[in-house]
Amino acid sequence: MNILVVDDHVTTRKLLCAQLEAEGHAVLEATDGVQALAVLECEPVDAIVSDILMPRMDGYRFCHKVRQHQEFSMLPLILYTSAYDSASDRQLAQTVGADRYVIKDATSSGRLPRCPR
Repeated sequence: MNILVVDDHVTTRKLLCAQLEAEGHAVLEATDGVQALAVLECEPVDAIVSDILMPRMDGYRFCHKVRQHQEFSMLPLILYTSAYDSASDRQLAQTVGADRYVIKDATSSGRLPRCPR
């Protein structure tokens, strides 16, 4: 599976990419929503994991743009954050079309929690 990881924090992005690669996924990287949209235009992607707090285009706006784009609208998209943890943040993620909303745990070192299969 080709997964696009979008995060402006290089350490968090690299840790998450390493975890996904160790699980057998091919990983593409972008530092914000603008760059991620450019990657989507030229690379095959099966799923997206995006931070929310980023420069130029945040994760909410990026998710909204992905959902508006006919070619990418059905891609699974996870919003991944340590900064936004309120009910209204979760509601906004749902409104813009995120499939999941994951809170980064300070002890997780930027890793996604394992999901039961």
